[in-house]
Amino acid sequence: MWIIIPDSDDTKEPWVGQITRNETTKSPWRFELVRPAEHADLYRQEPFRDANNVIGLLDHEKPCTLIRPIVEHIDPGRLDVKNKSQRTIIKGEFQALLSDIPAEDGDEPKFMGVAFESVALDAWFGSPTFARDFNRETRTPTLDIKPSETETFAAGGLGQVTITRAARLDSKLRSSSLRSATIFRVDFEAAKSINEVMSLAFSLERLFGFLVGFRGPYPAFTTWTANKIKAGDIEWNYDGTLQLGSVDWTEGEPPHPLSCVHLKGIAGGELPSILERYLANEGNIIDRIHAVEFSRFFSRNINDRFAVSMPVIDSYVQGRYKTGDETSYIDAQSEFFAWIESSTSEPVREFPKKHISIKNSKAPGLKTLLLRAIEHVNGKGFCFDPELATRIQDRRGKLFHAAPQMAKDEVLKFYIEVRAIAGLLLLHTIEDLGINIEYLAHRYHALGDLQPFMQPPKRDRKPADPSEVGPEHRGAREL
Repeated sequence: MWIIIPDSDDTKEPWVGQITRNETTKSPWRFELVRPAEHADLYRQEPFRDANNVIGLLDHEKPCTLIRPIVEHIDPGRLDVKNKSQRTIIKGEFQALLSDIPAEDGDEPKFMGVAFESVALDAWFGSPTFARDFNRETRTPTLDIKPSETETFAAGGLGQVTITRAARLDSKLRSSSLRSATIFRVDFEAAKSINEVMSLAFSLERLFGFLVGFRGPYPAFTTWTANKIKAGDIEWNYDGTLQLGSVDWTEGEPPHPLSCVHLKGIAGGELPSILERYLANEGNIIDRIHAVEFSRFFSRNINDRFAVSMPVIDSYVQGRYKTGDETSYIDAQSEFFAWIESSTSEPVREFPKKHISIKNSKAPGLKTLLLRAIEHVNGKGFCFDPELATRIQDRRGKLFHAAPQMAKDEVLKFYIEVRAIAGLLLLHTIEDLGINIEYLAHRYHALGDLQPFMQPPKRDRKPADPSEVGPEHRGAREL
């Protein structure tokens, strides 16, 4: 797309060039711009210098916002007998593109809602919005398109949520394609900034993908302000399109309903209650979702997976599995030593360092907290080895506090430990969203990477009584 970006100084020439994004390689948005420049302005970066957002015109006519641009390279060109005109080329990348709405101040609350079509949310609903059949007598396929469905509810602290499900027909001259479409829309209780809109849209799509066990390409998000546009008797909000860059996703189609981690209505999981719990603890949950998806989908390096997931599960079990007495003890201990450190007397501050040590501490270690987490999920039907608590604690000490040397026979153990951490985080996160995780103990298609920690399916191996088997099912030798 062509773009023109004015300088913050009206006397300077504007930047002219292109912005691009290769959607097939999951790359960031990039800009490459050029302008004539005086000798003193060859390295001038305005309006990009220290700017959170930059305003421009797409195709020299449509307002837009480049969100969080970073300048990577400035080329001042050359000046010699053959090149008598001076120019500057500037290159870089930016995080997202907001079309149609200028938003120079990323913290200005002027946006009233956001809407997007979510492939992951459509998969979470399970059944498509149409049914297909085939008449064998007439050799004719048939389609039964279901009526559109709309669900509206209030999400506390966020606003009014509307879910619309419908069949979408993409027509061409000699063919048409039919697909299910689910649109998520929220009208905010109070205006939000573009930074808040971008964070919310990003995290909601991550949540829906986590529920089904799939992270597809991010959709284009529609957002709007309170300003109105009128055309005759028709009036609507001034809206724009937000497109994110630098976001990784998994290739392929969403999973089959039997392979989804969770579906609508299973084990008490309805969207209003899931959103309520998610919004109450958004930052913590999105951190766990990132650690789980990084380990399950985006990395095959067990060192990297451990480095990402270990701090997350450490922080989580510290917050969830400490008792009230243990938390009170830790707070009192911290307050005591902080009081000593605040003393104006240096001998008083140095004395406890040399002569005071804590024995029989009530503060639980990581091993104890991990064991409590394992016992909890095992009580829901899983079979994590309690010895994993000791192994994970020891592994953290070896990798984070010593040289990461490992014998060959340790690699498989390390791999199992990394999978166990991801599994514990996944199960606890699903449960924190208000979903009973007992059903997951037998959902083998959805959690193939967690099968070492799941009870094997029960099979009746008792041979059938030959007298109870009809002749049509007996072997040829008996016939």
